[in-house]
Amino acid sequence: MSKGKIMSELWVPTKQQILPCADLSGADLWGGMSLNTPSGAGYLIPTPAGWKITIGCWANKTLEDLRAIVEGDDWPESKGVERERLRPIMAGVLALRLLLEGKK
Repeated sequence: MSKGKIMSELWVPTKQQILPCADLSGADLWGGMSLNTPSGAGYLIPTPAGWKITIGCWANKTLEDLRAIVEGDDWPESKGVERERLRPIMAGVLALRLLLEGKK
């Protein structure tokens, strides 16, 4: 074992030596979810105040903000046919909250 630091006869591995060996598959490290939509990459993050969502440049919004977008016609960048193409996808993102919370 080389390139680690020795401190009082104790070998301390470097970060580069530890991380390649870590198997975090299946680990729930943050309780959120990353996603990829036609509007861009994003994520759902649980917070003490409720879920926060980011999709593309539409950042740090609440699920109620997303619900208003899905149910309305005032979309940040999409109009007409494009808006109607994205509506069911965004409704699906909104429904993901139920899965993340373990509800049906």
